[in-house]
Amino acid sequence: MDASQIHDPAQRLPASGAGIVVIEHRVDDLGTRYLLAPVTHGPTHIMLDAERAALATLCGNRLTAASVHTIHGPAAKSVTVHAVVLDPADGTPIRATTSGPAIHTTRTGRHAGRQLLDAGATTLLSGPS
Repeated sequence: MDASQIHDPAQRLPASGAGIVVIEHRVDDLGTRYLLAPVTHGPTHIMLDAERAALATLCGNRLTAASVHTIHGPAAKSVTVHAVVLDPADGTPIRATTSGPAIHTTRTGRHAGRQLLDAGATTLLSGPS
């Protein structure tokens, strides 16, 4: 592979949340939420929610070779979630892609995770802890 090649993120998934700077706060801390509002990028937040939901559905551990990448559809009204779990023995991928309305991003992410589990990812995820 040449370092000058541009890869389709739907085929070569970056690490989930790669490039996103996250500042977390308690859900009930409205003052901090208010202070962070000007630096919160809505579309990025939506994509990260979908990625986190997919990974949470997998219930993997720190050794899980999984990644999720979300993109916005036209006019940011939809999201498409691309997810993959790799077989640690030989790197064989199990892939899932699902789309849904941006207002249901978490549901769409969970659906991608369930697709991976239904396709056999459970076997790969139940390896050594």
